[in-house]
Amino acid sequence: MIGEAKGKCQRFFILFAAALQIFIALRVSHLQAQNEPGGEQQAGEEIVAVYLGAAPLSQNSNLNRYVSLVGTRVASKSERSALTWTFGVLASDSVNAFSAPGGYILVTEGLLGMLDTEDELAAVLAHEVAHVVRQHHWKIIQKQQQASALVAKMQGNMKNSNALFSDMNS
Repeated sequence: MIGEAKGKCQRFFILFAAALQIFIALRVSHLQAQNEPGGEQQAGEEIVAVYLGAAPLSQNSNLNRYVSLVGTRVASKSERSALTWTFGVLASDSVNAFSAPGGYILVTEGLLGMLDTEDELAAVLAHEVAHVVRQHHWKIIQKQQQASALVAKMQGNMKNSNALFSDMNS
């Protein structure tokens, strides 16, 4: 039983991680420029949409409200307390928690089932809040945007070089 649950969790995580990487790779060029206001928020919204495509929000409104209450209290003590924080519970037996740029935090029902106290929940949420505060995911997206721009520039240079060589050979 435990091995089966562990296998399901691992498959979910692997599938989700692959989907997120594909999503980011496809969407990098469509995200707002890194210095534009709202770019971080937009990226977070798009990433959360991928999470919600993998597992819907829990139908347990009391559980969602409770996680939001604890998470909001934790986030209010952070360096980015003015951010509009959004917390939710994914209807998944997998044991995991996710954060996305712009103040989005999701935990799974499976993770919540393993916690014994509100302090444990607060610790998990504080860890995810720290990712947002330190902009870990946002910085990765920005680097991917820069890399994408560099590749596009290199491709443009290659086209120009090919045209030059074609002209020389004519």
